[in-house]
Amino acid sequence: MSDAPPEQDPTQAPVEPLYTHPASPFTRTETNLPPQVVAPPGPPPTPAQSTWITYRYQIEIGLALLAYMSILVGSVTVLRGNPDASWRYVVAVVPVAPAAIVLFLFVRRLARLDELQKRIQTEAFGFSLGATALITFAYGFLGGGGNAPSELDLHPSSHGGSLGGRHCHLHIQVSVKNRLRVLRAELDWSQADLAERLGVSRQTVNAIETGKYDPSLPLAFSLARTFKRRIEEIFEAEQALVRKG
Repeated sequence: MSDAPPEQDPTQAPVEPLYTHPASPFTRTETNLPPQVVAPPGPPPTPAQSTWITYRYQIEIGLALLAYMSILVGSVTVLRGNPDASWRYVVAVVPVAPAAIVLFLFVRRLARLDELQKRIQTEAFGFSLGATALITFAYGFLGGGGNAPSELDLHPSSHGGSLGGRHCHLHIQVSVKNRLRVLRAELDWSQADLAERLGVSRQTVNAIETGKYDPSLPLAFSLARTFKRRIEEIFEAEQALVRKG
């Protein structure tokens, strides 16, 4: 019996064994599956919110103001048509209900804001209230036919000087500087990171860093606890004399 391998027919395709070169580093293994490209992980998708959730405050205020204007116009119309009715006082008080709802919605919205946004909204509300009072006074004055005193009495000032005199006063102006930007850089925090730890908005942190807003005492203590430093190590007060008058 010979040990030589049997000769193959050249007209037939070569038959490969079940395992061909199992450990050969020069044989390339082919696969029938298509190549798969793994995409880099991206940010998690933001859940879609409905229009009611996004603009709930604006929608509620708009509906309350619309109800107030409608009830106000209706009350005025009813009162003009029934000037001698016994229930006219009840009709006159009806527009107070939607006005109270508008005030309630504003206060509820204000309670959900941080201290800087509360200050901005309060100042805006005070400005609008003052402007409304001024316009109402001017309208009443013009509607009354101009029954205002034609002369204005000028009284001397309480400190003995004339009303038109000039007086000079010196005031102490205190400006507060802070080291928030340096402390954030040491911890490699962004303004958004610090705002999340404090429970305020990023605009509040930016306003404090740039000196446009001085934080309240509770917020200053929160900053001290966050950076594990004393308040004097974060904030520094500078005084200057300012001449006015």
